[in-house]
Amino acid sequence: MLFNRSLGHIMQQLQALFNQAFEALELDQKHASVGLSNRPDLCDFQCNGALALAKQAKKPPRQLAEMIVESVKNLIAAQGQADDYAFDIAGPGFINIKLADSLLEQLADTQSSDERLGVSTTEAPQTIVLDFGGPNVAKEMHVGHLRCAIVGESLQRVAQFVGHKTISDVHLGDWGLPYGKTILELKHQKPDLPYFDENHQGEYPEESPVTLEELNRLYREGNERCKNDDAALEEARFITAQMQKGQSGYHGLWKHFVDVSVQAIRKNYERMDINFDYWYGESDSYAYIDRVAKVLNEKGILVESEGAQVVHVAEEADGENPLPPLIFFKKDGAVTYGTTDLATIFQRQEDFAPDQIYYVVDQRQGMHFKQVFRAAEQAGFLNKKDGGTTLPLHIGYGTINGPDGKPMKTRDGQQIFLGGMLNEVFEAAKVLLPTAEDEQCKADGVSQEQLDQLAEEIAMAAIKFNDMKNNTATDYSFDMNQCTRFEGKTGPYLQYAVARINSILDRATNAGITAGAIKLSNEFERKLVFTLLQLNDTIHKAFEKHEPSVICDHAYEIAQVFSRFYTECPILNQEPEVQASRLKIVELTKAILSLELNLLGIKTPHKIYTKRETA
Repeated sequence: MLFNRSLGHIMQQLQALFNQAFEALELDQKHASVGLSNRPDLCDFQCNGALALAKQAKKPPRQLAEMIVESVKNLIAAQGQADDYAFDIAGPGFINIKLADSLLEQLADTQSSDERLGVSTTEAPQTIVLDFGGPNVAKEMHVGHLRCAIVGESLQRVAQFVGHKTISDVHLGDWGLPYGKTILELKHQKPDLPYFDENHQGEYPEESPVTLEELNRLYREGNERCKNDDAALEEARFITAQMQKGQSGYHGLWKHFVDVSVQAIRKNYERMDINFDYWYGESDSYAYIDRVAKVLNEKGILVESEGAQVVHVAEEADGENPLPPLIFFKKDGAVTYGTTDLATIFQRQEDFAPDQIYYVVDQRQGMHFKQVFRAAEQAGFLNKKDGGTTLPLHIGYGTINGPDGKPMKTRDGQQIFLGGMLNEVFEAAKVLLPTAEDEQCKADGVSQEQLDQLAEEIAMAAIKFNDMKNNTATDYSFDMNQCTRFEGKTGPYLQYAVARINSILDRATNAGITAGAIKLSNEFERKLVFTLLQLNDTIHKAFEKHEPSVICDHAYEIAQVFSRFYTECPILNQEPEVQASRLKIVELTKAILSLELNLLGIKTPHKIYTKRETA
C-alpha cells in the first residue's frame, strides 16, 4: 500500500498530538477532539477544547488555546514536521489547523499513483454473508423489493473493496402459506389438473400450467378467498404443510411456480446489475430443520406452548415488554419464517462459517430477527468451529413513498410492480435525450439503440442514487421527475459530471497536454484536492456504518466542488506546469467519482447527449 499518509492518518496524528498536549497541561483529554473544520474556508481541522476547559483551568480561553497550540507545535517540531501545519486561534479560543499546500500536493500525487486511490484494505479480513433481495415466488416483484436489492448490492461491493470476502444469497421467499393459497385457488379453477389427482402415477408435465401473470392473479384471488372463508384458509394451511412435507402433486406445482417466477426475478436483477452468489430459497433450509429441531430438543429449549413448539427468547433486559417466543412448529406441524431463518443460519454455519451475516430486510422485521438471533445464540448456532463467533446483523431499511409522502400505490390502490416502475423511469430518462436524428448524434455515429442504452443507464442511476442518498433506515419519497434531472443531488447529475470530465480529458489529449505533478495555485484547486483526499475515510466509514449514503454525500460534494473548479481553473491557454497540474487533478477527480459510483452500482457513460448540450 503506497498511501501511508492519508488524510485520516494525518488527523489521527493530530489527535495523538493534541492528546499529548492536553495531558502535559493536565487538561481533560475528552475535550482534545480534533475534527474536520466547520469552516473549510478558514481551516482544514479544528479543536474547540479550550473553550470547554477555560473555567476549569482558570484561564481565559484564548490564553489556554495559545498554551495548547504552543505545546502541539513543540511536539510537531520534534518530529521534524513543523512546516506541514499552520495554527491559528480564532474568536474566543477556537484552534484552527491548516495543512501546508506542499503536504496536500504530496498526498494527492501519491493518491493518484495508487491503483486503489489511497483506499486501504482491512487488516482483519472477514467472511461476510449478505442476505438481501428476498422476493416471493408466485408473484411479481414490486417496488418494495427495490431498497434491499440496491442497498444490499452496494454493501456487497464496499465490503469486497475494503478486503472482505462476501457471499451473497437472494434467499427467495418460496416456502410459506402464500403458496398454499395459490395452489388452493388453482385447484378451484382447474381441478382436473393431474397435480390434484390422488391416483396420478408417473411424471407431471414439464411445462408449467400457469404463466407469471396467471400466478399473480391466482395469488391475489386465493388470498382474497382465504380472507373471507375460514374453511378455505384452513385448507390452504393444510396444502402448505403437505407441500412442505413433499406431497408429489403440490410439490410439483411449487416447482413450476419457482421456475416461472425466478425467470422474471432474474431479469429484474440483471437489469439493475444486482448480483448474487447463491439463489437459495427458504425451501433449501428444509433439509436442515430436523437437525435443528434435534439440537433444540437436546438443549431443552424447544418446548410446547398452546399446541405449537416454540423457543422462549425473552430476556431480563426486555423489561415490561418481553420478546415473544419464536414459533418453530405450528400446531399443524407447518414451519414458520422463524423456522427457516434459524435453519438457514445453521446451514450457513456449516457451509461458510461466516464472521458476520447481514440481513438487509425491512426494518419492520426487527422483532422477528431479534427472535431468530436470540434463538440461534441459545442453540449455539453462532459458534464457529474455529472458536470464533458469527455476528448476525439486521440492516433495516425504510419504505418508499410517493411524492405525496404516502406508500407508493397505483391509482386503484394496488402495489406497483418493480418492472413497471423501471420502465417508467426509463421512459422519463429517454425524454431527456435527443433521437438518433440529432445533428451531434449523427456526427458521432450514435444509433438509437445506443441512446436507449444511455437512457437505461441514466434511469438506473436515477433510481439507485435517489434511494441511497437517504439514510437506509429512513423512509423517503420517490419523485420520478426530480430524480431524473441533471441538476441537484441526483444520479444523472453525477453521471453528467463524469461525462464532462471525459470531455475535458479528450480535449486535453487532442491538444497534446499531459498530466504532471500537482502544484496548488489557488483556493479552488486546494478545496477540490482536500475533498478528494477524504476518499479513504469515506469508504471505510460507509462500510463501518453499513451506509451507502456516506458515499453518496461525498460523491455529490466532489461534483459540486469540481463544478466551481471547472469554472475558475481553465486548463487550455495556461502555463505548462499549471496545465499539467490541473489535468492531474481532473484525472484524479474522474477516477474517484467513477470508483464511488461503481460502489453504488451506478455506471458512468463516457458521453451523455441531452437535448440542451453534450457532455
